[in-house]
This record gives sequence, structure tokens and C-alpha cells, in this order.
Amino acid sequence: MQNAWCAIRGAVNEINAVGSNSTPKQQLMNSGVLLSEEDDEEEDEEQQATEAEAAGRLPPGRDLPLLLQQQQHQHEAVARQLELSEAETAKYAQQLASLRRECRQLRSRLSTQQQQQQQQQQQPEDTDDAVGAAAAAASSRDSSNPGAAHLDDCSQPLQRLAQALRVQASEPASQPDSQPDSQLASQLAAPGADPWDAFEELCSNLEKTVKQAEFVNVEWEHTKKTAQKLVRCAGALAVAAVGAADSGGAPGFPMGAPGFPMGAPGFPMGAPGAPGSAGSSTVVTPRTTEEGTSSGEGPAAASDVSETERRLRQEVAKRLQLQHQTAALHRRVLELTEDLKDSQQMIEEQREAERERTKAAGNEEIERLKTQLGRVTEQLETVRQLYKELLASYEKRQNSKLQDASEELTGENKDLLLQLRSWQASHAAVSHALQEALSELADLRGDAARVHALERELETVKRESGRLEEIREIQSLSEVELIKAHSERDEMEKELQETKMAVEKYARVLKRVQTDHDATVNRLRSELAATQSEMQMMRNDIGANETLKTQFQDLEKRLAEAEQERDLARATAKKYEEDNKTISEGMQKLLQKLHAQVDDQDYFVDKRIIAQMIAKHQEMHGNMKRRDEIFLLICDVLGFSDEERERYGLPRKQSERGREGGSLSEQFVEFLNGEVS
Repeated sequence: MQNAWCAIRGAVNEINAVGSNSTPKQQLMNSGVLLSEEDDEEEDEEQQATEAEAAGRLPPGRDLPLLLQQQQHQHEAVARQLELSEAETAKYAQQLASLRRECRQLRSRLSTQQQQQQQQQQQPEDTDDAVGAAAAAASSRDSSNPGAAHLDDCSQPLQRLAQALRVQASEPASQPDSQPDSQLASQLAAPGADPWDAFEELCSNLEKTVKQAEFVNVEWEHTKKTAQKLVRCAGALAVAAVGAADSGGAPGFPMGAPGFPMGAPGFPMGAPGAPGSAGSSTVVTPRTTEEGTSSGEGPAAASDVSETERRLRQEVAKRLQLQHQTAALHRRVLELTEDLKDSQQMIEEQREAERERTKAAGNEEIERLKTQLGRVTEQLETVRQLYKELLASYEKRQNSKLQDASEELTGENKDLLLQLRSWQASHAAVSHALQEALSELADLRGDAARVHALERELETVKRESGRLEEIREIQSLSEVELIKAHSERDEMEKELQETKMAVEKYARVLKRVQTDHDATVNRLRSELAATQSEMQMMRNDIGANETLKTQFQDLEKRLAEAEQERDLARATAKKYEEDNKTISEGMQKLLQKLHAQVDDQDYFVDKRIIAQMIAKHQEMHGNMKRRDEIFLLICDVLGFSDEERERYGLPRKQSERGREGGSLSEQFVEFLNGEVS
């Protein structure tokens, strides 16, 4: 390719050199050299001598332009041929560049696939880690993107995995064994669904399930401690109730004895979403303990015992509920791990098949590119040969015509010198006329400058006259405003007098207000002392109320979490209702279909029974009476009516056969059914 370009550039340079040697007229015009009078005389003498020598061989002057035009046409044709050859070579160069680019892309793809295979062989298989499975699925999807249509066979295990994994973290605690959502399964069943997106969603759901299981275990540990506390409190309250009954409610009962923490903070009741978690914990302040010790009545202790028993029952119910949830979650996690193993094995098989297909496709593409490269090289060789032939023919033509063209151009050069002298004379005349025109133009420019100055002065005078008119208008407006200002001053003086009178009235009112204010200040000071004493008492109770505030904040947080879980439970309930609606519609369609089949069942007869009866009919070829009975029995089985029997020439049903014939036919049909089954 480089040799072809070098040859083309050399040919272009030679053509330019020949053109410069064969056009001395252009050299003289471009150089711009003006000959002196002595040089002109010498050239005239030389021209006369050369004309005398070459008078016999030079063509007439009228044929020189034709020869020059022919030569120029030849130059243009050769230049066009060179341009065509350059365009073809550029096209072939672009094709070669595209082929090289495709080869590089194929090599890069093959190298990336080999690296991914090596990495996959080095990495150990960890089926329990869902995050690693998701990353492997993403990398395999990137490597096998051209053949993603062949992975539709993985839809069945993914559907099973989706049905086992649709346990969301937003599932309510009161429904541990609810049915999974079938939305993901319907997405996988769709023809245009991507199995890799479904697999990633399944992995994320698995992570949510594991987190929910961890949350359930932590919540159980938390409720376990509170249950133990409640058991201890229940025992202490029972002992206290027995002591109160024995003592008859005497004052001074030690309610703050060990084992009965009345001033302890509230118990954390239940997991999120459990009933009775908000507003179920009570806190006893020091003031309530004093009242309890002073009163010591039995009904209050009994109410506390009933409340603790109720809390204990709630905690036990929560414990059982959490145990059910953990068992269900463990079962689902095991099912999910098995489905993940199956899906990963299926995906590995699909990936291996996809790698083999990509390798085969890459080899085929490389072979095709090699054949295409061979064809392009052959075409380049033919282009080079054509270019060499054209260059040789062009050089031969140029060598034969250079001598004739040089002689013709020398004569043309002399003609051009004569024309140049005439052009110099005309140039001198034109330059003189140009100088005169320039002088006239300078005079005209001076006159124009004076006219412009006068126009500017006129414009300034107009602007000054306009300003004078504006000043006069402003003066008239200022006089009017002065009159208005005088009238406004008079009005302001009147208003000032009125305000002075109002100020005097306000001063008298202010004195009365001051006396009232002194009385109220004394009264408020006494009230302030009383409120300060009350504030001191309230400050003493602030320490006890701080624990109530913290417990109230905890309860608010739990209430917010319970509301969130309630909203999520409602959303899942809506989904389940929609699924139930679709299932019920499908069941209705199936029932309609079954009813239609049952209605048409009377018109269907078992083919095997008819075949057996025909065989029996053929076997009884010697006993005609028996054959007729079997034939009539076939008609009875087919349900021919009396009209059909008359139409086909068959005898009617004989009523005298009665029960015996009917029983015989029924027994025969039952016998045939038994034989067929």
C-alpha cells in the first residue's frame, strides 16, 4: 500500500514539473519581471534570427492555440485517470482498515471470553451467598449477550424459585403461611421477559428473606427477656396480693419491695406489627408509689395482676407467632437454596453452550475475513499493474511531444513579448489617467468633508432648540407644582393643630392607664410568687416525667412502624385479591367448559364398545337370531329413535321384550365395558 502511494505521488510531481517546463508564458506572467529597452532590442535581434532559421518548420500562428488546447485536454484526461486511481486506492484502503478493525474486535472478544473462563474456573462455587450468585449472573449475561435468546429453557426452575421466594419483608406478622405472589411467575411466563432480570429479582428477594429471618431471631431474643421480666413481676404481684388480703389493707404496705420494680421503665411490648404494642406499658412514678403505700387497697393490686397476666399472654402469643415465622422462613430458605443450585447449574450449562457457539462464530468470521483480505490484496495488485502501465504510456507520450511543444512555445514566447511591450505603453497611459482621477477624487473628498461638517452643525442647532423647548415646559410645570405645594402646606398646618389636641387627650388617658398599671403590677407580683412556688413543685416532678417522655417516644416509633407494616399488608392483600380474582375467573371458564362437555356427553359413545359388538356380530355368522339381537343392541346403544329405525328399514323396539330384554342388553353392555377396561 505504501509503495502504491509513493508511485502515485511521484507521477503527480512529474506531471507538475512537465507542466511548469511547457508553459514559459505563465512563468513570465507570475514572475512579473519588466524588461529594459536594451534587453528588448537584443531579444528582437535573437527573435529575427530564430524566425529565419525555423521559418520552414514552425506551423502557422493560428494552429498553436489548437495544439495547446489538445495538450491541455490530454493533461486533464491523465489527471482524471490519476484521480480515479487515487479514489479506488482510497476505497481499498478504507476496506482494509475496516477489515483490520473487525479482526481487532474479534480478537478482543476472544481474549475477554478466555479471561472470563479462566476467572470462572478459579472462583469457587458458593451457592449460599446470594450476592455472589447475582454478580456471577450479571457477568455471564455480559459475556453471553449475543445468545440471550437461548436461555429461555431456564424459565421453569426460575418460576419455581419465584414461587418459593415471594416472601417480602413487608409481610404482616399475622400471616406467616400466606400464599406467594404470582406476579413474577407471570412475568417469566411472558414471551418477551428476560430471565436474567427475574434471576436478579429472586436474589434480592432471597436477601430480604434472610434479613427478615435475622430480624425475627433478634426480636425473639428481645421478647424473651421481657417475658422473663413479666413472669417475675407476676409472681411479685401475686405475693403482694396475698399479703394485702392477709393484712386487710393496712397502710404502710411495702410496694417497693425487691422483686416488684414499680418505678422501672415500661416493658418493650412485642415485635413490630403485633397487636397491643402501643400504649400497653405503664410507668409508676414516685408520687404513685407514695399514694400506693399510703392507701394500700387490695383492688388496685388485683388490677395490676390482671394487667400483667394479660401482658404475659400477649408475649406468649407473640413468641409462638415468631416461632412459626422462623420455621416457615427456614423452610423457604432451604427451598430457595435448592432452587438456586438448580438454576445455577442450568445457567452454567447454557453458558458453556453459548461459549462454544461464540467460538464457532468467531472462527467462521475469521475465515471470512481472511478470504476477503485475499480478494482485496489481489485487487490491489491489479490496480498497481494498471497504474504502472498508465504511467509508462504517459511517459512515452510526453517524451515524444516535449520537443515539438518546446519549439512551439518559444515562438509563442516571442509573440507574448511583443504583446507585453504594447501592454507597457497602455499601462503608462492608464497610470497617467489614474493619477488625474485620483487628484479629482481628493478634491471631491474635501468638498464632501465640508458638507458633512455643515450637516453636523445643523444637527447640533436642532438639538439645542429642542432642549430650550423642554426647559420652558419644565419651568411651566414647576410653577404649577409650587402652587400645589402652598396649598399642601396649609393643609399640613391644620393637621398639625389637630394632632396637638389629640396628643393632649392621649396624655390624660396615659395617666389613667399608668395608675391602673401600677395596681396590676402589684397584683401580678403576688401571682408571680405563687406561680414560682408551683414551678418549684413542678420541677421536682420533671425528673419523673423524663422517663415517661422517653417511653412515649419509643411507643410513637413503634406505632409508626406498625402503621407502615399495616400499609404494606394492605398492599399485599390487594395483590392477593387481584390474584384470587384472576384465579376465580379462570375457574369460571373451566366450569363453563366442563358443563358444555357434560351436556355433549350424551352424544358420545365409546368406540371400543361398538368395535366389540361388531366383532361379536361377525362371530355369530351361523346364528342369525343372535346376530339380529346383537344388531338391535348396537342400534339401542347408538340411541336410534323409532323414526330413524323406520327411515333405515329397521324394526322398532319391541315392548314385549320388557324388562328381560332390557336387562339382557344392559348386562351385555356392562360385560363389554368390563372387557374393554
